[in-house]
Parts: sequence; C-alpha cells; structure tokens
Amino acid sequence: MLASIRQKIRTAYAENPHLALCYWFHEFDNYVNSGNFAGCEELFSEIDEQDYPPLAPKEQAYVDSRRGVLWLKKGIEHHKQSRFEEAQNHYQRSLEIQQRVQCRNAQTNVELFQSVLEEDCQNGEPSYLKLDSFAQELHMLGSSELLLCDRLSTSTTPEERSQILLAAVQSRLTKPLVQAVRSPDEQTRMMGMAGLGRFKQINQIQVLLDGLYDSNWFVRWRAAEALAHQIVTCSTCNGENPIGIKFCQACQADINLAGVTTDLFIQKLCAVLDRETSPDVRRILVMLLGQTNNTGVTLTLLAALDDLDADVRIAVIEALVKIGVPSGAIAKLQNVSDSKSLLGGSIKETLEKIIGTIAEQSLRSETAIATYIVSQHGDGDYGTISEAIASVPPGSRLLVQPGLYNEGLIINKPLEIIGEGSITDIIIESHSSSCILMQTKYALVRGFTLHGKAEKCYVVDIPQGQLVLEDCDITGDYLSCVAIHGYTANPVIRRCQIHDGKNSGIYCWENSQGIIEDCDIRNNATCEVTIEQGANPTIRRCHIHDGKQCGILIRDRGRGTVENCEIFGNSFAGIEINTGSDPKIHKCRIYASKANGVSVYQKGRGTIFDCQIFENANAGVAIAKAADPTIYQCLINQNQYQAVWVYDNGAGRVENCDLTGNSHGAWNIGANCEVYRSGNQE
Repeated sequence: MLASIRQKIRTAYAENPHLALCYWFHEFDNYVNSGNFAGCEELFSEIDEQDYPPLAPKEQAYVDSRRGVLWLKKGIEHHKQSRFEEAQNHYQRSLEIQQRVQCRNAQTNVELFQSVLEEDCQNGEPSYLKLDSFAQELHMLGSSELLLCDRLSTSTTPEERSQILLAAVQSRLTKPLVQAVRSPDEQTRMMGMAGLGRFKQINQIQVLLDGLYDSNWFVRWRAAEALAHQIVTCSTCNGENPIGIKFCQACQADINLAGVTTDLFIQKLCAVLDRETSPDVRRILVMLLGQTNNTGVTLTLLAALDDLDADVRIAVIEALVKIGVPSGAIAKLQNVSDSKSLLGGSIKETLEKIIGTIAEQSLRSETAIATYIVSQHGDGDYGTISEAIASVPPGSRLLVQPGLYNEGLIINKPLEIIGEGSITDIIIESHSSSCILMQTKYALVRGFTLHGKAEKCYVVDIPQGQLVLEDCDITGDYLSCVAIHGYTANPVIRRCQIHDGKNSGIYCWENSQGIIEDCDIRNNATCEVTIEQGANPTIRRCHIHDGKQCGILIRDRGRGTVENCEIFGNSFAGIEINTGSDPKIHKCRIYASKANGVSVYQKGRGTIFDCQIFENANAGVAIAKAADPTIYQCLINQNQYQAVWVYDNGAGRVENCDLTGNSHGAWNIGANCEVYRSGNQE
C-alpha cells in the first residue's frame, strides 16, 4: 500500500507537481488521523529524499507542522501505555516544532496534553477519557487547499495557473477555483469557472451568480452551466434536489440555499436573462428557470418566446411545460415563429409534441371529470374495461366493479381507471398481452389484482408517460411484473404488492425514470428490482425481500436513488452495483442477505450513506474489480465476515462508519487495493 502511494505521488509529480503535493498532504493527513505512523514516516522520507523542488517557506512550515503532530500522536500512545517520560519527550519535541512554525492552535493542543500528563504522573495512571477527547481535535498548519491558493496568488504564467487549477479539480478542492474566478485576469477566471462546473455541490452559490455578470461570455456560460448542475441537499431528509426549487421533492420541507434565498435566486436569474447577449447563456438560464417549478417565472418565460434564437425559444417552450402554463397562453405558443434548431429538430416539431400535454393539464385542472361504470353484471355503462377505454373521451374516470376481467388494457388516452371494492375481487388477467400497456402521457390505475399469463409480455408495460399505479397486487408467470423503459417513461408506483413473479419484480432500463414508493416487492424468481442502461428511478420506503437473487441489481450505467427501504432475506446480495453504475443509497436497512449485504464490482461506483448493513452471511460491503464507491456514516455490524472486504483492485472511500462487531473484523483489504479510510470506529 505504501509503495503504491509513493508511486502515485511520483507519477503525479511527473505530470503536475502541484497535484503531487496535494496527494502528499491528503495521504499524510489520512495516515496520521488513522494512527498509521509508519506510513507518515514513509511520506516524510518521500518529500525529504526525492528530487522535489524546494518548498516555499510557508509550505515547508505546513510540512513541519505535520512533523509536530506526528510527535504528538506518538506521545499520546506512550502516555496511554503509562510511559510518561517518553510521552513528555515527544510532547516537548512537538511543542518546539509548533512554536517554530507559529501554529498557535497546535501549541495549545500540546500544552493540554502536557497538563494531563502532569496530573497523570501524580495519579500514577493515564486519563484515557481526557486523552481520547483532546485527540479528537488536533490542529496542523495549512492544507493542500491553502497551498494551491498561495501558489495561485504568486504564479506568473498562464501555464502554471492552469496546472494549479487542474490540481484543484482533481483533488476536489474549490477554494483555489473560487479565488481564480475573482481574478482580474480574464483567462484565469475562465479556467476557474470551468473548474467549478465540475462540482455538483458548491456552498458559495453567490460566486456562480456573480459569474453571470462577468464581462466575458465564456465565464457567464460556464457559470450558468455550473448552476444548472448544482444539487441542493434537503436539511430534513437529505434528499437531493435541483437548485432553485422551494420545497424538497421527497419530503416537501423548505429548501435553503447558502447565502441567498430561493426567491432572490430566481429574481436574479430573471434579471440576468433580460440583459444577457449570448444565446448560449440565455438558453441555459431558461432551463434553470424551468427546473424551479415556480409559476412566478411564467411571464418572464412568455416574454422570452420572442427571442431571436431558435434554441432559446425551444428551451422556453420546454420550460413552460415543466412549470405549467395557463390555457390562455396556448395561442401564444402556437404563434411562436418556426425555425430550425442548431441542436436538432424545430420549434414546430417541439410544439407538436407538447401542445397536447398542456391541453391535457388544463383539462384535468379546469373541467369536471366525466365518470363511467364498468360492470360484468349488465348494470354499468360498459361490460369490459377495454370497451370503455375505446369509447370514453380523454380525461374520463372509469369505476370498475368486482369481477374477473380476462383482457389486456391498452391505455392510449388520459384516463383514471379505479377499482371499486376489494382488490382481491377486481382481477385483470391476460393470457395474450400485458395486463396494462401504457400508450399515453398520463393515466391513473388504482385498486386491482393484475395477473400476467402471457408468455412474452410484462404484466405492466410502461414504455412512455406517467402512469400512476396505486394499491395494486401484481404477479406474473413469465416476464417481469413491471417494466419501465424509454426516456419518456416516468411512472409513480405506490403502495403496490409486487410478488411471486417468475422473473424480476420491477425492471427499469433505457434511461427511464419514475418513483416507486411504499411498495412490498418480494419472492420474485430473479432480482426484485433491476436498474440498467441509464435508468434513474427513485425507490423509497419499500420492503424488498426474499428474492431468489439480488434485492436490487444496478448494472450497465444504472443510476437511481434508494432511500428509507428495508432490504432483507435475499439469496444474493441485498444490493449489487456493477459495470459503471452510480446510484445513491440512503437510510436503508440491508440485512439477512445470504451473501454480501452490498456488492460493488466491475467499475461500479455509488454513494452509500446513513445506512444500516448487518447480519449478512458474508461481508457487509464487498468491493472488487476497479469498483470505487463512497460509503459514509453507516453502521456495518454483525456480518459473518468482515464489515468491508476489498479485493481484486477494488477501491473506495469509507468514512465515519461504525465497523464493529463483525465476525472477522472490520477490514479485509487485498493487495493493489486503495481505500481511503477516515473517522471509522473499528
């Protein structure tokens, strides 16, 4: 491990000396915090003996301050072993170093330990609680971030500034980039803003807003792009939301931006849009306004329909669809001048796709819903559901009476189809097609038992639109119970029982989206849920259990958010992430799997946080084959092997986790595996 880290630093130095020093500080701070003193000594040897250029006096002080902390940490270990004389010698050496580099906070640290040592010498035994408490906050002078900021302020060539800012991006450090965008030099501002665009969460939103007023169009464009990609985390549920919305999409709590209110943020976007001269920047600003879901921007967007640039006008139309538009404005949309887009398509084509959607939204909100009865007993308007679908106007409601309906439904217009009675008595069973095939932009289906018996069909097939599927019992004899596919598919599946299928429970692919919540997904023959090919669903508050393979399989660039779920008793891993997939797993309980709790391999990534992973038959988390997940604030306990097992070139970050109580300890890390570890309880 040490040899590979030294090689990593040397390789980086050959390409970018600034990045090499960032690696050195990062690895040293990791080692000293985890108590790996041998690793610290190796890194001091690396920086002292290799042919690195001389450090500036301030930078050398940063390194020396870390020598002082290492002496202090070694002294604490002597102190705990009642080797008081050795502890005093180490403390004194540490104090002398911190006094020389003038790190006052570190001096205070050492003096605290010296005072505890004096008391312990009198009492004859160490004060373990005090030692552990004081060791929680040890100070060092400087950081890799400050080093880059210092070097940026003294750099004299564009090439050197470029290397410094590239090191900041690769080291995930934002302060040097913020410093760069405030530079009087235009090229430096351009590089800094381009770097900030690589981050999805920047605390200083005001910096990006200020960038929208820059004299250089490239800086403004990059600032707008960076804002469009920002993610704001809800302080209540930790759910991720696009910037500019007022309420969390998951829990409806207020969303607060750092340093600026949401209303002021939107006002600034509108003001900038009015004065912006670049169509590229205007287009992104319009997209930003559209994702706010704030009807207060409607007038600004309607005014932008007269923009001279076709791509801006198309962006305006798409934004209006997202936030909703009064029916009285449809005529204005239809009269927008047509033109070909540089990005593909035309305004006419865009309008043809969405005018119907706006009309349907207006219909649902402004007119009473016509209601029809479906009954097999001759006392309704129609005898079959399919007949009713074919006959009633769009926007109607069908109330379906109890019975066994041997038919497959093709929903090709906006409808509400609701079972009246117990779902066990209202059964749709199909032998030749899907029970439900979604072929429109919006529909609601509630309160049915759906049993698919067609050999080559999904029970519920959603290739497009928003199907709201609620309170249904779903099982299938052949293909998956629910299939969600295609980039326009965005269903809501709520309070459903999806079980005992001969294939997977839910299958998401082809860049589909959707929300699956409060469902019980169980006892299906393959994986309970499969997510692949760029699909990005949100799964929340579900019980996913007793599957014959994985609980959730995320593969082939799959994404998705899984939160507040119970995932247990599955024959393979509770969650498996592979082949470039990158989901977010939050506040889930993953337990009693007959294999690993979570398996990540074949370049899988993912962020797993605030989860409980316990009582699994193998490791809590297994990482292999160039996988690189991030795991933090998790409880990984009582698993039959290690808490975390990393092998075959696996990597990752594991931070602030409880890894205690596993049968074979906290870690099993193989050769050629690099895992960043910090703040874990082992």
